Amino acid sequence: MNSPILLHCQDIQNLTGKSASFARAMINEIWKAKGKLKQRWITISDCAHYLDISEETIIKWLSGDKR
Repeated sequence: MNSPILLHCQDIQNLTGKSASFARAMINEIWKAKGKLKQRWITISDCAHYLDISEETIIKWLSGDKR
C-alpha cells in the first residue's frame, strides 16, 4: 500500500509515546534515511519503513484502534 497520508510531529508522538523533541529527531532521521529535503512531508509509508512495522498498523493506531 503506497499511502500518501502525511504525518506530523504530534502523530509521531502519539505513535511512539515519546516527547515532541524525540518525534522531531525521529523525523530528521527519517529525512536522512530517505534522502528527503526537510521541506518534504513524512508519509505513513516512510515512517513504517523506518520503524519496520506495517502501514496498516500505523493507520489503525492513529485512527484510534490501539489493539
